[in-house]
Amino acid sequence: MKKYVFGDCIPESIKIYNKLKIQGKHPKLVEGWVEVDYNDLEPNRDFLELYYPDIMHDIDNDLECNDYTRVFPHTWILYRGKIIDITKNQFDKFGGIIRYFEKGRYYYKGRYKINLTDLDLGANEVWEDTNCIHYN
Repeated sequence: MKKYVFGDCIPESIKIYNKLKIQGKHPKLVEGWVEVDYNDLEPNRDFLELYYPDIMHDIDNDLECNDYTRVFPHTWILYRGKIIDITKNQFDKFGGIIRYFEKGRYYYKGRYKINLTDLDLGANEVWEDTNCIHYN
């Protein structure tokens, strides 16, 4: 099995998205975070402000505060309610993925394939804020 590294999730998810789309299916490209069981991670402010805003006050006022969810930004595919994440082994060294936290989903109109440029330019995309939590 191929060992993935941080950053592989976007191009690999696009490959899966395109394969499903060509087959006439309707996958969603999901952007969010994954929770890991690794204590040496700094708080991710964007994540905490969205999911646990009350904790931000504690972290800002107490440098010793250690009671927060540890996450990495991540991208994966959602199809028929199931997560397709072929790059999840990149987090094995951090204790593996505990939960997936969605920030939102991309839908693409009018084209079967997408590429990295489409993500950068926002070409033909519709963004849906979801803020869902999926347990692994």
